[in-house]
Amino acid sequence: MKFRFYIALWVGKLISWFYTIRGRKQDDFPGSVIHKICPDFLQYVHKPKYTIAVTGTNGKTVVTSLLAQCMQGMGYKVAYNDWGANLRSGHCILMARSVNWRGRPCVNAVILEIDEETAYENLSALQPDCLVVTNICRDSLERNAHPFCNRDRIQKAIDSLEHTKIVLNADDPISCFMDVPEDRVRYFAIDGKPGSQPEWSNLHDFTICPNCFSQPKYLYSHYLHFGKVQCPVCGLQSPDPDYEIVHSDMLTKQITVREKSGIELTYTIRSSTIFNTFNYLTAIACLRTLGFNAEQLTMHIRSCRIPQSRETHENAGGIDLYTVMCKGQAGSSASVVFRQLAKINKPMELILLMNETYEHEEQPEAVSWLYDTDFELLSRQNIRRIVVAGPVYADYHLRLRLAGIPESRIVCFRDYSDITDNMTFDGIREIYILHEVHRITQAHQLRDAIRKKLGGGRS
Repeated sequence: MKFRFYIALWVGKLISWFYTIRGRKQDDFPGSVIHKICPDFLQYVHKPKYTIAVTGTNGKTVVTSLLAQCMQGMGYKVAYNDWGANLRSGHCILMARSVNWRGRPCVNAVILEIDEETAYENLSALQPDCLVVTNICRDSLERNAHPFCNRDRIQKAIDSLEHTKIVLNADDPISCFMDVPEDRVRYFAIDGKPGSQPEWSNLHDFTICPNCFSQPKYLYSHYLHFGKVQCPVCGLQSPDPDYEIVHSDMLTKQITVREKSGIELTYTIRSSTIFNTFNYLTAIACLRTLGFNAEQLTMHIRSCRIPQSRETHENAGGIDLYTVMCKGQAGSSASVVFRQLAKINKPMELILLMNETYEHEEQPEAVSWLYDTDFELLSRQNIRRIVVAGPVYADYHLRLRLAGIPESRIVCFRDYSDITDNMTFDGIREIYILHEVHRITQAHQLRDAIRKKLGGGRS
């Protein structure tokens, strides 16, 4: 097996080197070749000082990037797939790049984004030092929509880990009640307003106590099913967090984190949204669980940015242009973004690039997820226009009308190329391009075209 391991390593490195000189750095095909030659490659490859795995429904790519940026800022040499290759082939090529030709580690840390559907087969081989579960929500209708299906897969992966430290979201009742050895688990949470109940949503996935099947009570709620819960019948309640945000100021973008030991530290972050606040807290909790110095973290976390594949912002001609990632076929991701937009009172336009990308544009996609998604949150007067385009534009039009949005504020095109030519910009302060994960390039191209039309430059 050792002979096959080295053949797989050398062949994978050779193909990766060839891709690099041809300008194809973001390609996990070499990892597929590695696994084909040596199916147990992940088990045999030498691990560096720190091996961190990040899984969950939403936030994996952001948390992975924040961890990598923070550790790099502290002087560590880090390997991670910055383009989000989170399946086995991506893990194989990443681990191959983390060792030299002799198979010895050439980095201090590897950070792996792990798809929750395949978590078991990869994590059982990797046996990382720390596993982070960001959250578990309803996901893509085409892959693994039911949140408790995802929960069971991650639980199976945790059961296969022998010494790994587990970091869980205490404000996510779907994941925080997983069976984890008490001495190896740490929890994070955001303190909420006592008595606040779950806001209206088509996507509320924790309505029954998993122990006695009674209706749980929320002591406070953030959004969707995220909050602190307690069952009035059997007493099941959210665990006490080891790392909790007890104060946040979104104007200064500062959060104060209280640790279980009683110490409180203030961190400066680069986002004002609740879901990215969770992402920053997740990264902090992970690194503190691994023993990283708290004072060092406060210095370096302030320089960590949200990846441009997930969020960008610039100003052109006095109008703020944003691109924000919204997963297609998954109402939870879009609904959280819609809820954030509903809190902004500035005149804005939305451009929806949220439908999936297919090899054949005429191929139909499932549209029932549109009725899970909280489009009702967009029926605000300050949202002047909602622009949709593509093969399923008529389905979006129907859903928006059913959400109570007037016909006069819905603009539909069959071709994406028509969007830029029909932008008006009248009285608009902000434009948000909400895009699916496979439409990042298209969203950025559209942003650049709008900037050019406005006659503005980058800022």
